[in-house]
Amino acid sequence: MTLYTMEILEILSRESENTQHVYVYEENGRWYAYERSAQLVKYLLAELLKIKQFVNTTYDIILDRVEVDLTTLIERCPITLCSDSEMVIECPGI
Repeated sequence: MTLYTMEILEILSRESENTQHVYVYEENGRWYAYERSAQLVKYLLAELLKIKQFVNTTYDIILDRVEVDLTTLIERCPITLCSDSEMVIECPGI
């Protein structure tokens, strides 16, 4: 799966209102979090990862992105919703 235009807009909309969920998206067999979700993952797993920049050339924007180790993340926070291509993980108390 590659992030398409509508998906980028949906991600930006979700992340603009996000306070305590990590939204992760499957891309080519790997899981990624963007923007506020990426920052929450970094906060939870600081020693394990680094936020990188993702450039969307369609809209000429740069997004924060982090590859997510789901096993480590779900040991700390429960999965709220799950599908083949995205998950919502709740991170209360952050």
